[in-house]
Amino acid sequence: MNPCVNAIANRLSLRPPQRDSLGILARVYDLIPLEKGADTTQALAAIKGE
Repeated sequence: MNPCVNAIANRLSLRPPQRDSLGILARVYDLIPLEKGADTTQALAAIKGE
């Protein structure tokens, strides 16, 4: 798992479902560009493909 996710999860004492959700969020962050004017249709397709 992502080291940042582990650090945040340990610091906040997250339960397993919360840790999983944070891991999913980190994966989405890696998949799509977080910039103004990004193509949302393409981003959604990338997320669904994962």
